[in-house]
Amino acid sequence: MNIESNYKELYNEFSRSHFKLSDIRNHLLNQNYQEGDVDQIINKYISHKCDLRTSRGCVYVLTGGAFLLTSMALTFFNEMPSMRGLILYGLTSIGICIAMAGLYLIFEKETIE
Repeated sequence: MNIESNYKELYNEFSRSHFKLSDIRNHLLNQNYQEGDVDQIINKYISHKCDLRTSRGCVYVLTGGAFLLTSMALTFFNEMPSMRGLILYGLTSIGICIAMAGLYLIFEKETIE
């Protein structure tokens, strides 16, 4: 069986069914995959999940940075003096929270059982 062509289909199936690694191994062995192929598919699945998580984390960090840059610019130019506190503290806090969530996604190792 061609591992590369079936990989995306298998990944979607694993994600929809919320399989654990032991379930994935049993499922693949029941579909007559070789032991070496099963290990390779599981490694690619784990790698793909980590890549998706890192990509999502980068988007969060960039979004948080955009909030922080906007907050800095609006505070610096003082375009809305009546909303200075909301912009200075509110928008900055939101930007920091989003950026920190992104950093968590990037640097925290995902555990797949």
